[in-house]
Amino acid sequence: MSDYDYVAVPTGKSCIQVPTDSYCVGICTPRPIDNLGGDIVWLNLADATAIVIAILLALGFILAVTQYRLWYDHPILRNLLGLARYPLYQLLGNAALIALSAPYSNEHYLVWGVLLFAGFGSFYSIMGYTLYTVNKKKLMVMNEKIQLSNNLTVFLLLIVYYVWYDRGSTSMMKHSAAFIRPLWAIWAVTMLKVLQRIVSFSAAESFFGKENTRLVAQFMKNEHTLAERDPDPKSMDGYKYLVMGEKHLSVDSSSCEGKLIPNSHVLTIDNVWQCDKCLINDRLKDVCLSFALFKLIKRKFETLDIAEARQRKTRDFVLKGLLVDFDRAFKVVDMELRFLRDYFYSSTPVTFGIGFLLQKLVLFCMIGVTFGVAVSRVINYKTPPSDKNNFLHRKNFDLIVTVIILFLVMFMMFSEFFLTLFSDWAKITLVYGYIKNCRWIDSTPLSCVLFVVLRVSIWGHSNVIVGQYSLLEDFRFTRSKLVRIIRRELLGKKSIQGVKSVRYMNLEQSAKETTLDSLKRLLEQGEPQPTNGLSTLDRYELRTQMEWACGSQNNDHTHIHTIMIWHIATRFCELGSSDTGREKSVAVSLSNYCAYLVVFAPEFLPISANTTKSIFDRTVEETNAFFDTTTKDNFFKKMVDFGVKEQDQMTVMKMTVMEKGARLGNQIWLINDDGIRWKFLAEFWAELILFLAPSKNSNAHAKKLAGRVEFITYLWTLLNHAGILDRSHTNSHAESFV
Repeated sequence: MSDYDYVAVPTGKSCIQVPTDSYCVGICTPRPIDNLGGDIVWLNLADATAIVIAILLALGFILAVTQYRLWYDHPILRNLLGLARYPLYQLLGNAALIALSAPYSNEHYLVWGVLLFAGFGSFYSIMGYTLYTVNKKKLMVMNEKIQLSNNLTVFLLLIVYYVWYDRGSTSMMKHSAAFIRPLWAIWAVTMLKVLQRIVSFSAAESFFGKENTRLVAQFMKNEHTLAERDPDPKSMDGYKYLVMGEKHLSVDSSSCEGKLIPNSHVLTIDNVWQCDKCLINDRLKDVCLSFALFKLIKRKFETLDIAEARQRKTRDFVLKGLLVDFDRAFKVVDMELRFLRDYFYSSTPVTFGIGFLLQKLVLFCMIGVTFGVAVSRVINYKTPPSDKNNFLHRKNFDLIVTVIILFLVMFMMFSEFFLTLFSDWAKITLVYGYIKNCRWIDSTPLSCVLFVVLRVSIWGHSNVIVGQYSLLEDFRFTRSKLVRIIRRELLGKKSIQGVKSVRYMNLEQSAKETTLDSLKRLLEQGEPQPTNGLSTLDRYELRTQMEWACGSQNNDHTHIHTIMIWHIATRFCELGSSDTGREKSVAVSLSNYCAYLVVFAPEFLPISANTTKSIFDRTVEETNAFFDTTTKDNFFKKMVDFGVKEQDQMTVMKMTVMEKGARLGNQIWLINDDGIRWKFLAEFWAELILFLAPSKNSNAHAKKLAGRVEFITYLWTLLNHAGILDRSHTNSHAESFV
């Protein structure tokens, strides 16, 4: 810096000295952005734009990565993610056009452009197209054209940079080469990623797409005939559920119906369980099981036949296999639903089309070397005499911006690599190669990588989150018209009369256990047939007194009425009880969850959403009329007073939902033992929610996978794997099932 001439620049309070060659700050009009010790530092629009784009890219990348882990459908975060995906891309493209049309007075502009386009490529890899779309190939071509155009833009930037400097002096050429090789390498890496996705797409479609699902459905028609011994759900002996390699299935020539049979290239779940290799532990077995179940549940979304539902071994798989350990059962289903969510909403499956491990390792080495060289160049960087850089207190501010962007892009690219490498999808691919003794995985270096990848998991298992709604807490709540408009237009939320807000809580382990205990009782029946609480009434010898509240004596009574009547009765018992035991917590949480489904997720329930809303709205009006001016402290007394009145059957049938709830609550209150009362209610709600869970409306579950996975989706999945595909038709008030 000593060779530079300095000029005094007025700052309002004093003067600062900056190099004359740095006083001109590039292609845009300078403006003040900071004030340090009274000295205003001038920065041009290029610096500001680069910093804003880099920060938005990094923020968008983090939001995309954590979307299904740390947050779900938060409107502000969702809008930020959209901002990072579309407007940011336009801003990035406009910045590149400006750079192409402007004279190169500062080589850092080129570095920023190349790095930001590379960062956008990593962001796009997380947020790209999926395999489950109507026009997925057309969508893939459209999106990859955008990525190719990005790379063409970078290519032009590099060519223009090279040609411009090629016309300069020898000294300029010496300094201008500081970043040229790392930039070409970064361009090559991003180009290879695009080409790999294009090539991998067709392979991924054949491995995980709709044709693969049809192949699995055809195989499962005869899967029960392939076992040489009686199936054992504990050791998985005799269970030929497909894990990988189904495209290699052989056709049994002796079968006239084209029976498919596995061969040495096909990995089935019993192969995994019988593998005695050292790296295959219990967790990896469960990952493979989840993946096999993911392939089976996909048939529900393609309206394909679930042929094995009629087999006893299917029920035993859940009853004697998964339900031996309740915690494990939820973990297996949780992993299965994560695979399903990736299939519907992410580009992750596309990554695993062909040559996953080798191409990832090659890309990792290229990225590592490239950024290593780039960091070295930054450390040893010397400002060319011809460059017009911005200086902050005699420090090259443009170089600081370059370092910030470089490390942000490094973070995104390495994060993308490790998230893919340590995903469960990668584990499935590697376990297949490991068990089938693929040559590419037998080498010593790759064996070491395999050991690390199979043992490390970035994400843990998700907690089951359940929504909670209590009618007697919220029925008087209403919002002003202005607030309703703001919520609808800005937050995309509808305001419902009698609904203050949805509350969420982690589902307690005891609630899971009670529900799965109820499922075990159901599966132990000769012909499992879910009922809407009648089995629980029978066990407690209460059917005669309370079956009216389940609708067995009234054809106008729907399952929505059942939910709301029992919900009110449960709240009645809660108001009158000081018990703090496990069963009370289970009963209240499941009751409030079923009420939440009525209000916020009616698509999971037996009748249409419009009819459900109509019943709920009428119930809110009836509840307001019932309590009138009664204060909350006197709710219990009001309901007790109503319940002591004598009512015949005709009177009961004409009662409102609120009145029926009060009557039922008084009947339940006659169970003198608090513990038995709450145990009865907990088991009733567990049975009822299992009755509600089977459904043909698989699209409702698919849509919810994009956000917070519902507890009823876990149960729906388990019931499907147990062969229970629909609700019972034995109840007299059964509706048109969805």
